[in-house]
Amino acid sequence: MKNQEVKNEIWELHPNYIGYSISNFGRVKSLKRKILTKKGILFTVNEKIISLIVNSQTGYPACRIWLNNKSKNCTVHRLVAETFIPNPDNKPSVNHINSIRTDNRVENLEWCTYSENSKHSYDFGNRKSIKGINHSKCRFSESQVLAIRKFFKKNPEVLKINIALKYGVTAQSIGDIILGKTWKHLL
Repeated sequence: MKNQEVKNEIWELHPNYIGYSISNFGRVKSLKRKILTKKGILFTVNEKIISLIVNSQTGYPACRIWLNNKSKNCTVHRLVAETFIPNPDNKPSVNHINSIRTDNRVENLEWCTYSENSKHSYDFGNRKSIKGINHSKCRFSESQVLAIRKFFKKNPEVLKINIALKYGVTAQSIGDIILGKTWKHLL
């Protein structure tokens, strides 16, 4: 889709970035305009389709937008959503319905909450739940968790706080282990 016209492509002005038009297929165009540089020089910007760069860490296509002599990196899916998709509930995130981050067609995007976006990502298998010792906040080994559960089952009269003091955690953490709220995969 280099610089050729695309059949059924619709271009709309972005509501916030003056001088930029966004396509329903996820292309971004810088419009011909005159701008005043920081040094006070009047400069003509010619119309052109902006090259997109896929962020190597996130996988999202992005481009650089200029506004008031300041540049900003913008993700294309957000630009498309802001231009074409109403957001009456003021949801903060944009979701790719088919879970393909480079597919920025308007019909593949929807506004969502951070929670909805995260759930969608798990449902599509893009994110895996990190469990047990692989979790960044892990304070126990699997053998310790099993030992805590076994000990409490045999000694239910022992206060959770006493077990917590032994491991240097809160009684709530011990309670969550015993009740299976955490470390569910070891039940």
